[in-house]
Amino acid sequence: MSNIQLPQNGAGAIVLTEEHTVDAEQKHVQVMHIGDRTDPTRQVTVSSAGALFTTFDSGDPTFDAFGRLVTATDNLLAAYKFYDGPKSISGRVQEDVSGGASIAYNAGIRGQTLQCGTADGDSAKLVTHRHFSYKPGSTLVAMFVVNASDAGKANVARHFGLGNHADTDGIQVAMDGTDMFVKVISSLGNGQSVNRTAWNGDRLDGTGGDHNRSGATLNQLALNIFWMTYQYLSAGAVTVGTYVGGEPVVCHTFYNYGTLFSPYMGTTDLAIVCHQENVGVVASTSEMNIFCAAVVSRGYPELIKTAISIPAIAVPLTDGTLTPIVSLRPTETYAGEDNRWRYIIENLSTITSAEPVELSLWLNADLTAPTWTESGLSLEWDTGASAVANGHNFGSLLFTPSANPSQDLNALFNDFTDGLYRNADITGTDVWTVCVKSLSGNATTVYFSAIASEVQ
Repeated sequence: MSNIQLPQNGAGAIVLTEEHTVDAEQKHVQVMHIGDRTDPTRQVTVSSAGALFTTFDSGDPTFDAFGRLVTATDNLLAAYKFYDGPKSISGRVQEDVSGGASIAYNAGIRGQTLQCGTADGDSAKLVTHRHFSYKPGSTLVAMFVVNASDAGKANVARHFGLGNHADTDGIQVAMDGTDMFVKVISSLGNGQSVNRTAWNGDRLDGTGGDHNRSGATLNQLALNIFWMTYQYLSAGAVTVGTYVGGEPVVCHTFYNYGTLFSPYMGTTDLAIVCHQENVGVVASTSEMNIFCAAVVSRGYPELIKTAISIPAIAVPLTDGTLTPIVSLRPTETYAGEDNRWRYIIENLSTITSAEPVELSLWLNADLTAPTWTESGLSLEWDTGASAVANGHNFGSLLFTPSANPSQDLNALFNDFTDGLYRNADITGTDVWTVCVKSLSGNATTVYFSAIASEVQ
């Protein structure tokens, strides 16, 4: 390293500086070129707007959790458009309220409002039935649009993000009183909570500098888009951020490098959670609003799937009465764990011996006297129910004695966004029922089998 000397053409050379006020004093700072340490002729370029043209090794939200540039289309797993009203979330979420709390669609703001009164213990929790399973080597990204009726008040606790009904594992943005945190909740004892004042990214406090590069100040009363993405593999990084002016901004990253001796969460089968509760007496009612939430998968499109065969069933029909053939549902537990996987019906085969028949597909119909005595892997089925009522008929297929017996159901069950799964409260579940009836009303025998997939 050499000393700075006078230029060869004498002392008349000009040094370009910028004047700044620092601690009420005028200081001149030399304008510098930034170049490579071994080849100073390779220098960075700055646009007329002051933007630095550069690239990133990794860690910028333009990249996924594994440092890959995000250029491909994301695989949408689910979108909850609360702004579209009750029709958009019917049957897809669980709403738990206690005390003087309520959850309802607010047409005035086009969002779902979680409201708590003033009593200690008031609680409003919204949890999606579907839990989203992490794929090793891929990235799961969750996005949320939320706001609150205040910037935080004593004895009001709020959080939103990924989690489970019991709040034992998850990744969340939380506001307890006026303090704001990002959290990793762990059933294995590896939980972490970092106050906004200690975030290692943008603290959204309007102070500028290294911890507020965006220059933005968070306004909890306004709508904010938050996102979170994570590696798992038991020990990966977790990042939480927001959008400022349409650009992704990292607020905090839990790096987890070289610090863990067991996974940072006990499960990666996580739902979308939004929860507000009173942890003491509160001066006035409080609201928390959620407008939209979505989960996407980045990386390879393949899913971990295991085929399950439902063996052939023979059903004699004597008239035109609608008769259930088989009902399918996920088991509540599998290998001692809560069963949070999805199940997709891939195809079915039907043969009718004499008369044309209609095969109808029902979701969550009421069954008369089911027995649920048969199973394969973590899917169980019933062939003993004698009748069905209510439910949603979402498809019908017609078969004649000469018809092709095999039907592909991929048009009804999308690999990424559809399927059967347990509810947020694990004791509830989706049930898929196949019914049949003779179109002529005459006797015939129907033979049925199906292939389903267990999707992790």
